[in-house]
Amino acid sequence: MASHQVRNAQLRQTVRSVLASLKNVSLQSIPYPRSNAMLAEYKVEIQAIRDTQVEFNRLGAIDPHPHYEIVFNRREQVKVGGEITDSNYRIELHIVPPSNSIPPFLISNLQPDFYN
Repeated sequence: MASHQVRNAQLRQTVRSVLASLKNVSLQSIPYPRSNAMLAEYKVEIQAIRDTQVEFNRLGAIDPHPHYEIVFNRREQVKVGGEITDSNYRIELHIVPPSNSIPPFLISNLQPDFYN
């Protein structure tokens, strides 16, 4: 059974190696965290790098080609809250997600001419 000191040293070495691999640097370039404060700093830095990677992956997964259609409809009078405005156009914005991202429970409720 490993002692507390051995487990603590293994944890510090693991944190150090994870940080080195995330930064793509050699293990020797990261000082061994002898103090608890330095170990905590390394853990915060590791979490920040991982959060950045998650955000980068999330942003990279966004489709660069938006799936929406803007339709302008001319109206004689447009009433907003019972008040006639000077605008004669109303906009309809239809957001059309890619077909592979539509949840299955919504597919059965879609109108056939919605995407046409």
